[in-house]
Amino acid sequence: MSDIQTLQKDYEAAETKLKKIAAELAAAHADKLKSLPALVELKSVDALIKALIPLASGVLKGKLKGALDGKVTTATAKPAKTTGRKARAKLDDETRAKIVAALKTGKKTAAEVAKEFDVSVATVNDIKAKAKLTKKRK
Repeated sequence: MSDIQTLQKDYEAAETKLKKIAAELAAAHADKLKSLPALVELKSVDALIKALIPLASGVLKGKLKGALDGKVTTATAKPAKTTGRKARAKLDDETRAKIVAALKTGKKTAAEVAKEFDVSVATVNDIKAKAKLTKKRK
């Protein structure tokens, strides 16, 4: 057998082993995630998710609220438009207040705050302007 054939066989064997390890890792990860509710004295993964909603970003809260209110199900959900643009975020007052507080500290740029709250920089700048945290141009 040539060196190339030997290398090809070794490569295929390593690839098979890697797939097996990846499957084992995914299974172990899933088992660990399933055990999380018990660590915080909750009965189910659903209960854990509901308990975490108040800590989620405004965008995620909106998505989860609709799903938990029964307004959206996988059977009735419309497929997302593929325009390449992100859907408009609907922020609640609490998230806006957190963004303003983060901006007032002056420790983060608008881009950093946008990333933290999963909104666009333009949204952060709009909130910043409405909160009168911008300086007038000379």
